[in-house]
Amino acid sequence: SGNYTLSLAGAPTTTADITAGTSAPEIANNAPTGVVATAVWMNGNLTSTGGAPTTVWVFWGASAGGTNFTSWANTNDMGSRATGTLTTNVTGLTPGATYYYTFYATNSAGHAWATPATNFTTAKLTPSFSGLTASQSTNYGATNVTLGGTLSAAGPYYPTNGEPVTITINGNVQ
Repeated sequence: SGNYTLSLAGAPTTTADITAGTSAPEIANNAPTGVVATAVWMNGNLTSTGGAPTTVWVFWGASAGGTNFTSWANTNDMGSRATGTLTTNVTGLTPGATYYYTFYATNSAGHAWATPATNFTTAKLTPSFSGLTASQSTNYGATNVTLGGTLSAAGPYYPTNGEPVTITINGNVQ
């Protein structure tokens, strides 16, 4: 870009302001980090702004929406960005669920999707239980007992239909 003078033999001298052309941005998805039961850091890289101010979004959800804005369940607007690493923290995710994400960038010359979408699965929570009593126990034996009473989940973990639940008792049972 700049002001240039063009002079050709036998032709009048001309001065022109020449601006370098812009192009669509270039963007990529990077592997997620910090994946836990209810949160993740979604990462990407804006490799080129195409020489123009560039706005970036990350689209994410429980299914990949391809390059269709309305096919994604969620959008995080990351604003105008320079080239470099992109990262956004997403919380409130469901434990043990698979999610997909992709970055999108746009400028005055065009747009770009980071394809294919990246996926990850959040960690399952470890269950903890309370309220198990032996007040209605039967079948006492030398090494086992059948427990009766109420088993209630403590915390945000709830077994899904048909998911086995194992209870381990550490120590002496009296």
